[in-house]
Amino acid sequence: MRYIARCSSTLEEKERWLFRALGEASYLREPWYDMALVQYYKQDWDAVIFYAESGLKIKENHYFYTNDPVAWHEGFYDLLSIAYYYKENYEKAYENICLACEENNTDLRLKENKLKLEKFQNVHL
Repeated sequence: MRYIARCSSTLEEKERWLFRALGEASYLREPWYDMALVQYYKQDWDAVIFYAESGLKIKENHYFYTNDPVAWHEGFYDLLSIAYYYKENYEKAYENICLACEENNTDLRLKENKLKLEKFQNVHL
């Protein structure tokens, strides 16, 4: 169902398939990540936080062939940093971008976002 959601043409259709995927496999991180990503595109920051934090509660990786590495590394933290930024919770945004950078220290966008948040925090302290 996650793959059907990825192939869907509208966010609403993606969301419908991902609700089904969560109903079938809520013990996997991947549908939580995919749903958080859909909410990011919808700019529903509260929903991004809900789905990302729910996904992070899952600690056991079942190592299925459908696993998506981003759900087990920087993905949730990246989305959380953006959502918290738009919710004006800059401390949580910075905390999560740091975690994202720890998980993937080669991603230039993550590094740039971290630097922007550091500069932003220095200005607003």
